[in-house]
Amino acid sequence: MIQAYFDQIKAIVDQYAAALFVLDANVSFEMRPGEQGYLVGSITFLDGSALHFREYLDAVGMKLNKLMHTYHYQMQAISFYAANALLSAKQLSRGKHSGVIAAFRQYFVKPGSIEAQYSRIYGQLMDDRHGADYDLETDIEPEQGAVDVEYAHQFVRRARQYLQ
Repeated sequence: MIQAYFDQIKAIVDQYAAALFVLDANVSFEMRPGEQGYLVGSITFLDGSALHFREYLDAVGMKLNKLMHTYHYQMQAISFYAANALLSAKQLSRGKHSGVIAAFRQYFVKPGSIEAQYSRIYGQLMDDRHGADYDLETDIEPEQGAVDVEYAHQFVRRARQYLQ
């Protein structure tokens, strides 16, 4: 059962590896005693962002349990840092993602300094990051990943334009 799951994950990683927006993709698998398994991998995208993942699995009968899992998607960080750079230009600072997006909207979008579409872009990136990191039911498809990469680039370009 664990080997079948490993094969499924390998096929997904290979699908991403073939995408034009991916620089590198790797995953390794280890069978452990007691019908357990461990996998670790990462996917690095053209813009330098990355998805890192690990899972520790246990097969009990016909059920596969995730004893431990972690997924860390770092693409959103690009927009987070760009938004923080904008806030810094106004001598503002926020530590949490929710504070950064709220201040970005208050000080840049609401007064009209930056167009509302960038608020939507940043919000979408935040939602996708949250779903990928914390919601086990959320799967980010390769097509959505490509859209998010483009959104992040658009957001960073607009932030640079404002800061120049």
